[in-house]
Amino acid sequence: MEEKRIPPSDVIVATAWQTAEWIATYGSLPGKKYYLIHDYEHYMVARSEVKKRMCDTYRAGFVNIITSPAGAALLRQCGADYDAYIPNGIDFNIYNIKQSVDSIGRRKIGFPTRRETFKGTADAIKALSRVREVCGHDLDIWSFGPKKPNFMPDWVEYHERPRDSELCDLYNASMIFLMPSHYEGWGLPGAEAMSCGAALVSTDNVGVRAYAKDNVNALLSPPADIDALASNVVDLLRDAQRRFKISQAGVECIREFSWRKSLIQLNDLISNHKSI
Repeated sequence: MEEKRIPPSDVIVATAWQTAEWIATYGSLPGKKYYLIHDYEHYMVARSEVKKRMCDTYRAGFVNIITSPAGAALLRQCGADYDAYIPNGIDFNIYNIKQSVDSIGRRKIGFPTRRETFKGTADAIKALSRVREVCGHDLDIWSFGPKKPNFMPDWVEYHERPRDSELCDLYNASMIFLMPSHYEGWGLPGAEAMSCGAALVSTDNVGVRAYAKDNVNALLSPPADIDALASNVVDLLRDAQRRFKISQAGVECIREFSWRKSLIQLNDLISNHKSI
């Protein structure tokens, strides 16, 4: 990433704090420096010396672009500000409704599995274990992620690195999707599940606020509150009409987050800054 290895360009974009550190040192390249900021969850669990390095990049004079309220929260903690808010997009050619939100074919409850503790996978398992105690052990529960971890219960149907088409089918077979993260910069699985018609039950991990509103198109609870997470799942299992209403609101809301819309915003931002 030395400057001499970077070809002349009109625009240089950093996509993580590590690359931003390099780009901040570039002095002779004419390209304007932009910074897509996604690192909220990593900042929240980072060591103090890493947090300082991250904050330094946010104050380095880039055109700062955030994708969610988590980005704004991150920059506030670092005494920095943002120049544009351009949300992430969903590829609706891949993630879309294949059966109605009230279809009897929706019988599953899903959640993502991630290695990082702050992603809350253990919380999801504990919460769903409590749901099974209340609602019965015949619930059809699934998860997806990298290689299946040893701690995954045998009552979870696990999908290892599913293809996009397989994941879309799983979302469409789900009545509820659980997002248990303690921190998120956005929360892509929750948005994907919402676009496929699953009712979202999530922690208020900050990033999810980009597209989820409590009691409108999702049910949100405090991070790491396993009882509240379980209670929200039970509530939607017991009240199908409420679940349908939340699912449908989610489908309608998430349609605002297209890649085309985000790319137009990014293109306009770059075009306007180039003319300054």
